[in-house]
Amino acid sequence: MFSLRYYPLEQTEEEVNNLYALLSAEEKQRVSQLAFQKDRNEYIVSRGILRRLIGEKISCAPENVAFGYTANGKPYLLNGAVHFSLSHSNKYVLYAFSFDWEIGVDLEHCNPKTDIEGLAKFSFHPEERRILENCSSIEEKRRLFFSIWTKKEAFLKALGEGFGDISPTAINLASSPAYLPNHNRDFPYWKVISCELIDGYASAVAYPSEALESGLNVLYSPDSE
Repeated sequence: MFSLRYYPLEQTEEEVNNLYALLSAEEKQRVSQLAFQKDRNEYIVSRGILRRLIGEKISCAPENVAFGYTANGKPYLLNGAVHFSLSHSNKYVLYAFSFDWEIGVDLEHCNPKTDIEGLAKFSFHPEERRILENCSSIEEKRRLFFSIWTKKEAFLKALGEGFGDISPTAINLASSPAYLPNHNRDFPYWKVISCELIDGYASAVAYPSEALESGLNVLYSPDSE
């Protein structure tokens, strides 16, 4: 099982300072390297709240929570007691937690200026593009685009990969939920679902599944064109 929590990135100056005090020396160094105050505040808030939430789950002071990083830069908890994923977009940050397996989450602001046609052309599976092209209105097309996009991002985050590691056009996530095989791991499938959490935003989570639900197909093939 997993849990989701989301928070506004805009916090009072006092709260930003309180969260900054929880960061590690490495994280504070990262803050100092960001050029804009808005980016610095968002990093402080997203990492500070993450520390608080994990601290609550493992009974640890937030400032003592220790992270490691994969080769692709994905953070993980060094003692392995809880798995997590986070994503922030526009005004919110979203967290997913699991005590059992890896998990991936994505949050996207549904900006009407997003070039959904251009992004879909280079990032969507042929079946996803076909369904997108058959939408009866631009509102339906935008909703479907962000649903598929967040599911792709959530799945790749669960794997600890990026679009540079796996071709997004090989992943068909047109349905929700969707199932993707988990090769050489301890569970057979990744289940990827859309979540309706915040008005004006799309979100999705990817997590392990022991079995397929009736009537659903495995929708991933590394050999897809």
